[in-house]
Amino acid sequence: MRGNFSLPMIGVFTKQLDNWQSGSGHHLNEIMHRILDMNEARPRFKFVFIHYAKSGNPIYQRVEELIIPRNPLAAAWILRKGRFDILHYTPLTIFAPIWGVRSKKVATIHGAEQLIVPQFYGTIEMFHERFLVPLYARRMDHIITVSHTSRGFFMGRYRVPGDRITVCPNAVSPLYRVLPDVSKEKNGPGKAPERINPVNGRDGLGSRGEPHLDQSASQDAHAMSGSKGPSQPEQSDATDARTVIGSTDKAHSEPSATHDAHAVLSRFGLSAGEPFLFHLSRFSERKNPWTILEGFRRFLHLPAPSRPASPGITAAPFPYAASSGIDEPVKGSDPMTSPSLVSVNFAGVPPSAFKLVIGGTRWDNPAVTRYLERAGIADRVIRTGFLKEQEAVAFYNYAAAFLFPSLAEGFGMPNLEAMACGCPVITSNVFAIPEVVGDAAMVLKNPLDADALALTIWRVVYDAPLRERLIDRGLERVKQFDWDESARKVMEVYEGLTGQE
Repeated sequence: MRGNFSLPMIGVFTKQLDNWQSGSGHHLNEIMHRILDMNEARPRFKFVFIHYAKSGNPIYQRVEELIIPRNPLAAAWILRKGRFDILHYTPLTIFAPIWGVRSKKVATIHGAEQLIVPQFYGTIEMFHERFLVPLYARRMDHIITVSHTSRGFFMGRYRVPGDRITVCPNAVSPLYRVLPDVSKEKNGPGKAPERINPVNGRDGLGSRGEPHLDQSASQDAHAMSGSKGPSQPEQSDATDARTVIGSTDKAHSEPSATHDAHAVLSRFGLSAGEPFLFHLSRFSERKNPWTILEGFRRFLHLPAPSRPASPGITAAPFPYAASSGIDEPVKGSDPMTSPSLVSVNFAGVPPSAFKLVIGGTRWDNPAVTRYLERAGIADRVIRTGFLKEQEAVAFYNYAAAFLFPSLAEGFGMPNLEAMACGCPVITSNVFAIPEVVGDAAMVLKNPLDADALALTIWRVVYDAPLRERLIDRGLERVKQFDWDESARKVMEVYEGLTGQE
């Protein structure tokens, strides 16, 4: 295959590019487009993309393809004849043809969700993750991952030396941005009903002026978490939740994009001024679906604050001690880095006026439908199904908050996407999420605590100064993640393994 071509040859396993709508496929698509750009500007390598069948992804028009059989032993025989200098495995599984192949070996491993929440996976899959993946990882000359948290995990659990692991984080495409005039249209006047459902005392307030939660939680929430059906391979973050478009595609003009966003909201029964919360994922137990739904149900029964004379909330402070299960990375009244792009005051809008929009596939399953009906919130939850990327941008822009209390994430791309769109983020403290969100999100210490989630939603919605700080810090946070920089790091790995440093 090499012929007289003098450049080192790199074979990249690109099955994930065949479905570049997935989270891991999105990562590889963004990285490889940039690597090919850099290599065309200054040729250093010959790239061959290796997969099992032809694909419609246009990136294959830029490289040579090699179609291999799925049998790893037969595939290894073909690869040995190819005389590759480096083989880059994405992903690294038992089907990766590594045996008998003399090339230098690189693997991309995003995280270890199965080892963090093993209760959601089957016996065969757990054997694969506990024994085979670590064995294969130790045979790699280098590993690429998306967070320092994952790097530390692989060093400790897989026993891979740290100097053989490089962190190449995800980033967001320019399509994720704040749309014009969102601040003027979000929660427009006259959209919320006037009636407030009082709970637990006068106007729902306790003796200290703070809302008390309705503790009569539905018994379905955690009971259903055990009925998960056959274990299925998981992909990262918002897999199957929305179509991913390459960053090389040109976004709509801003006025047109705003008009399109209005059309998206209208298509799902929302106006640009109707208050709602947003979550995006393919349904999975590790995405913590029952706490999301139960936390939202409890939020609906909290009171709206009395209208203050100033923009902030003047009611008695919440008991946000360590026992409350809420981290507060955004504290005090420190000056904002820039004027807030979204200045919405929800003080006159009761929680009962909010809806929850859930984007992504598999949320229309019978267990969720039963829960919504029994909890009495079927009319407050909108399940959109599969979302295109532009549709996700519309919901991020107009949502009062983004909920992502996941139980395991190697990175957590949706948090960054929400921040880029000026949407306050409520998330969890598990695995790599705190590393990614930094001080730009509200973090739940216990992601299974529905009370803590409800209270955090209440505060993010009604504490205007806090909302502004979250939005501003989120917009700054996303600037720290750069696809170009991550692609450069991958190229440096290739150069080091081929002696081009």
